[in-house]
Amino acid sequence: MNQRKSCRFSRFMAVKCASLCEVLLHGQLNVSWNHFMDMHELTISKLKHCVYVLYSLTDHHFYIGYSANLEQRLTEHVSGKSASTAPRRPFRLIFCEYYFSKRDALRRERYFKTTAGKRTLKLILQTSMQEISSDGMGASES
Repeated sequence: MNQRKSCRFSRFMAVKCASLCEVLLHGQLNVSWNHFMDMHELTISKLKHCVYVLYSLTDHHFYIGYSANLEQRLTEHVSGKSASTAPRRPFRLIFCEYYFSKRDALRRERYFKTTAGKRTLKLILQTSMQEISSDGMGASES
């Protein structure tokens, strides 16, 4: 019963949030976003755990990774400090997802490394891959 009430409340809040966002976007109500957040005691925090996908312009394959500090990890890839990616440079960051939970992020990374996960990434990133190809970015360009 409690779970059912919780579920109803969550759906109610989602509708309320969507409705208020719509109103705020169209300027029909003079309520600040901060006031709305305070009213509903919602907490927004920066998501830390990232699953990312790099596309190698050398071998035209994905590199799928996890990091709690994406900027630092990308710097390591670009500078060749990562043994697994150094010979495959240059790369393009083409996808990243952030998670609250490290376990969720690692689970998603493992999935993307499976055959089904790679197939899913190719479908999700179909347009991005076409744009990269049409950019003329080859192995000799960075």
